[in-house]
Amino acid sequence: MEYSMKYNFLILLLLTLCTFAPVAMAQDFRTQGFNTQGFDTQSRYTPDKKHVTVSMNADTDAVIPGQTFRIGFMQIIEPDWHTYWINPGDSGAETQIDWTLPDGFRTNDIQWPVPDRIPYESLINFGYSGTAYFLIEITAPEDLSAQEVTVSAQMNWLVCSDICIPEQGRYSLTLPVADTSTPANQFFFSEAEAQQPQSVDWPATYSLDQNEITFTITPPADTAELFSNTSLAIFPVEWGLIKNNAPQETSITGNQIIFRIASGDRDINEALETPLILRVGQDDGSVSGYSLDASYTPASAANTADNQSASLSVNGGILKHILFALIGGLILNLMPCVFPVLSLKALGLIQTKDKTRAHIASHGFAYTVGILISFGVFAATILGLRSVGTALGWGFQLQNPYNILLLSYLMFVIGLNLSGMFTLSGKFVNLGSGLTRNTTYSSSFFTGILAALVATPCTAPFMAGAIGYAMVQPTAQAFIVFLSVGLGLALPYLLLTLIPATQKILPRPGTWMEHFRQFLAFPMFLTSAWLLWVLGKQVGIDAVFMALTGMVIIALLFWMLKISGKFFGRVLIVILVLSVLASLIFLPQSAPEQQLDTGHAFSTDILDARLQEDNPIFVNMTAAWCITCKVNERVALDNNATEHLFATHNVTMLTGDWTNENPEITAYLKKFGRNGVPLYIYYGARNKDSGLRPDPVILPQILTPNLLKKTVLNTNADPEKL
Repeated sequence: MEYSMKYNFLILLLLTLCTFAPVAMAQDFRTQGFNTQGFDTQSRYTPDKKHVTVSMNADTDAVIPGQTFRIGFMQIIEPDWHTYWINPGDSGAETQIDWTLPDGFRTNDIQWPVPDRIPYESLINFGYSGTAYFLIEITAPEDLSAQEVTVSAQMNWLVCSDICIPEQGRYSLTLPVADTSTPANQFFFSEAEAQQPQSVDWPATYSLDQNEITFTITPPADTAELFSNTSLAIFPVEWGLIKNNAPQETSITGNQIIFRIASGDRDINEALETPLILRVGQDDGSVSGYSLDASYTPASAANTADNQSASLSVNGGILKHILFALIGGLILNLMPCVFPVLSLKALGLIQTKDKTRAHIASHGFAYTVGILISFGVFAATILGLRSVGTALGWGFQLQNPYNILLLSYLMFVIGLNLSGMFTLSGKFVNLGSGLTRNTTYSSSFFTGILAALVATPCTAPFMAGAIGYAMVQPTAQAFIVFLSVGLGLALPYLLLTLIPATQKILPRPGTWMEHFRQFLAFPMFLTSAWLLWVLGKQVGIDAVFMALTGMVIIALLFWMLKISGKFFGRVLIVILVLSVLASLIFLPQSAPEQQLDTGHAFSTDILDARLQEDNPIFVNMTAAWCITCKVNERVALDNNATEHLFATHNVTMLTGDWTNENPEITAYLKKFGRNGVPLYIYYGARNKDSGLRPDPVILPQILTPNLLKKTVLNTNADPEKL
């Protein structure tokens, strides 16, 4: 019996489209008191105990009439407590100074030190811990005739830990009036100046695109090295422009520094310009900053400027990430799910050795186009949903149990085909044969789609940085990077078809080919079994039983097709389609409670709480469908050596399971410029002398026990050299 290929094409197209389905579519302190939203301000305040000690100094030993001098205040803040910047962030109130000065004296605004992001539960505040210096310029009148002057200040501040306490103090200095003066308290003011941001006039703009605000800073080209291998953050003085607790996605393109942040609640028309601070953290823990003014630019004009200024420099630019994407795509060919697909195409190439070069090359192009279209669909879905506020990551389609079930059925059907279930007597061309046997250009095209589908659960080395980079770039650059991954995946087979010399490495045709083709059914069955295991992790064992029952029905129906008549065969096809639809309709919806194999469950609250302690922390971001993750866990994490290492050094492992969609984990990945798993972050122990932790270390995507040992023993290790 003969079945038209157009029906097979339609069935496969529907399965493919289903697999691509997405997972999911401050009050004024002067007049009304402190804004202490999110904090407990009760009962633990003791008037006799202050958590901040303040001292006041002048930078001169005398006041000269008509001249300007500086007064500095130093806050020594008790460990685990903090005070606030001029824009306090999600809660709190800025430090304020009320002056009592002789007649004719004028003061300028507070010169604020560079702030830091201070987390509290789900909030992010902007402020200071440790020691903070505040500088104020005071100008004496020209006609000053007194022999000495006294300047007094009432300082009010809010200091917070797990509670918030308003504190205050009154301070004064008496200085003689003279014609000349000598600098005083030089060490005090040199320390204060070190905390001050450097005032610069670099061009800076910000634009609003739906619910995302983009800041673009353009420092001089010769300052690019100042920002390499640093941690960057910005702090707008105007409140409400940004969502303070959102990740600040940072990228450097040429000599432009670009921040993409979820927008705040304030109407952009109320803040068309703002001063802001660019904070630069170095690997050694030192901090510097730059103060500049930014102005609002409509999104359309900002996008045009971004496109015109996109740099092709290799130093962190698009060419570097295109290369990384290409290499990552090449490595995907070695993944256990993809390699059998590539082997099938190689078998087909052996069969076409006697064809013309143009015919062979056409199959290579058809395979490549299938892959590129698939990656284009992935990019369009991820970037499109990102633009409307839905955060998706690499491999997002495998966070949906419906997609998992359909893909497992597809792998099972292909395995049945390869094992010979559909080819007896050659009576009909079936779905699996049309997909996997190299007889038509459409077969090469759909094999490319299949390769892309089974490759996306994996994140190869070099790929993570490239995909993370793409997610913070304009749409055109992002598509280029995604398509580069697809081109890398397609490249081995494409080169085989384009370069005749490479075909000489292929063995000659023979009966071995049919045996090898049948052997390749087993990797497909194994892939299907693995997908069912992922399905069980997502929605429980009942879903696995339902899927296995569906597979038995599929196998039974295909067997009956071989022995049935034409009419009965069509009836069986209808039953097959209805069975697949029924399994989708009755698939369980609730995910089971799961016990993580390693460590404690990750959450930002748990991580923040652990970071307040002194011990080191290892964060393991994984997913059941991530093959690289599972290999790393078996090789490097779930063994006696690592368990002993972590126990000896009091390392707490926090495991984030991204098998199902988890916005909290997605945000954490984006914080480190990643868009998929695995991700491994090591936070070193707190320094006993300084009370500070070293910067977190991003480990490579391929783990070994020795690598973990080196990281734990050397918390300041350069991850690029590990």
